Amino acid sequence: MRFATALALAASTIGTALAQNSFVFGFNSGATDDTGKAKMQSDFENEFKAAKSLQGAPGNFTTIRLYSNIQAYTNDTPIAAFPAAISTGTKLLLGIWASGTTNIDNELNALNSAIKQYGTKLTDLVIGISVGSEDLYRVSDPGIKNNAGVGQSADTIVNFIKQTRERLPVQLSRILRLRTLIPGPRG
Repeated sequence: MRFATALALAASTIGTALAQNSFVFGFNSGATDDTGKAKMQSDFENEFKAAKSLQGAPGNFTTIRLYSNIQAYTNDTPIAAFPAAISTGTKLLLGIWASGTTNIDNELNALNSAIKQYGTKLTDLVIGISVGSEDLYRVSDPGIKNNAGVGQSADTIVNFIKQTRERLPVQLSRILRLRTLIPGPRG
């Protein structure tokens, strides 16, 4: 009986969310293409437009998750996805890359530089920030077993979250609730 009640509640919640269009549909996007070449603004624009024009999709794909704020092969240049998002009206889930590093200064420098350059044209598109992409999974037993790569400890990620909160510009910190996304193990 409890299972049936829980199932009915879940179905009701999902139905309500669908009716209110409160789900966020989107894709992940890295800083390089499949050959390892740094993506330029036009590359990101093409991706974002393609995502928005999917036929038969279960919703509107209007959001892109970035793994990093840094343009590929630079130290702290803002990623070309920022002006692409502005030109296409694509929402962004920003990423702070934390794997294999002792600090996130370059990530935060790139983000702050972009906000200074684009202002609310950029910040109005930001729906959240992910600090660490799968880092906790990578250092977990399943992650180690699956050779998931370099990760970070929970203490390090918490420290990076604190740094991000402290260094967010006022216009962005007011509209965001910072949270770490921790995907489950794969395969």
